[in-house]
Amino acid sequence: MLLLLLGTIMVAYAFAMVGNYFAGSNKASMQAKLYNAAQSGLEWGKTWLLENRADLKTEIVTASSLEDLKAKKQNGDSYPNFISPDSRIAMNVQIYTCNYTPSTGYVEGFPPIFLGSGSGSGTGGSQIGYSNFIDPNRNITFGGGGGTGFLIVSEATSGIQKIVLKTMVVISNE
Repeated sequence: MLLLLLGTIMVAYAFAMVGNYFAGSNKASMQAKLYNAAQSGLEWGKTWLLENRADLKTEIVTASSLEDLKAKKQNGDSYPNFISPDSRIAMNVQIYTCNYTPSTGYVEGFPPIFLGSGSGSGTGGSQIGYSNFIDPNRNITFGGGGGTGFLIVSEATSGIQKIVLKTMVVISNE
């Protein structure tokens, strides 16, 4: 009887261990899927900016909310929603212009300011800290017209797990 009880306890412990390993493996697998989905959202945002670079609004914006900073085309259209290829993952990709002045000083949560487009004043100084330049001709200039900065925020969510990735890109005006 004692051996049967001891065997039952060992089997129950083995089931608990396997269950924990399985849950941990599933969580790690979902984290990887979320990261890949969020990375896909960033790449989608870069592609949208590159494909629409000739039609983007690049004027300096006076902003009081993040809604004021959403990237738009000259006709006022915004970017479409990014659809996740995995139905278990909800995606939210936002593209914000960095070519703005805040209406009330520093506003927490706003992207970095990058006043690089327009009148030929140039971007001035180095571009240390900016992660990507999108220029199909690879003509990256730091003077003259420079470029317009955008912040892409990609959020992938599944249940209580969430990954948020951000990148700043500069679209060449040339």
